[in-house]
Amino acid sequence: MIELIFSDSGAASLGIAKSTGDKSSICSVEISTDGEGNETMNTFAPEPYTGPTIDGDISDIAAIWLMGDVGDISVLPYWSSRLKIMRDISDAHAMETDEWVDQEGERAGALVQRLQKAAHSGEPVRIWWSDIPHETCGYYWAMSILKEAAGTITSIKAPRLWPNSDGFTIVKGTGEVKPEDFCSLLRYEKPVEYDERRAIAHLWEVLVSENAPLRAVLNGELRSVPEDFYDYVLYEVFPKGNFKVAEAIGRALGKGPGGISDWWYARRIRQMIACGELEIIEEGKKFYYSAVRKR
Repeated sequence: MIELIFSDSGAASLGIAKSTGDKSSICSVEISTDGEGNETMNTFAPEPYTGPTIDGDISDIAAIWLMGDVGDISVLPYWSSRLKIMRDISDAHAMETDEWVDQEGERAGALVQRLQKAAHSGEPVRIWWSDIPHETCGYYWAMSILKEAAGTITSIKAPRLWPNSDGFTIVKGTGEVKPEDFCSLLRYEKPVEYDERRAIAHLWEVLVSENAPLRAVLNGELRSVPEDFYDYVLYEVFPKGNFKVAEAIGRALGKGPGGISDWWYARRIRQMIACGELEIIEEGKKFYYSAVRKR
């Protein structure tokens, strides 16, 4: 079985929950940042997992950094081009080199081939996703590959509200699901039948033809939207006077809809500066630590 998931952190958590295989290869990353914006990254092995498990092996897991809700999706078959676009959009440290693009392009291409092979061989595929935009895009995209699949295709959509000891907590995507909770999610598994796969694949083809700068989930439907669609969140959290970019982004992440990346808000703040809506008062060592204010 292929376990398809659209979050690297969710894939790591799911890997811990798998009942067999070498868990020593799984590690966690802790990033700390000082007041100047200097980052320190430490890796460490998680505590031994003793919770409930899912049958299978870590090698079942196929994780892909699709982020299909942003940017040009007409180039998705050409992974190097797509990843270069994503690097330019996100301006993230892990994506600064062409070597990274080549490595991730090869990994993504191999995963697509694995899915295509499964569609013909009849190997079952289970898709883990949620209603946050980039995971919904991933689900739609997967249907475009698996619409004629000979084997069983099932879907597990993580609920937005998750019960805990204090009542409920909001889960923003599979990246926030704990290993033991992946096991609990199995009760939501359902088959994705042939007609449904074809219908969703068609909707993805429409989105590709529209190729908007952004896609969002509106009233349960994945829709093309303009680039400034989430700007209202930033306008609501901008304080009076001077403020740090990181401060505004942190508030936006807490107040806005789930699944929107910090780097997307950073991109929009850069655009507001370029358009003269905001001005930089003090440039930080990194953009997130710059002080800005509304004009």
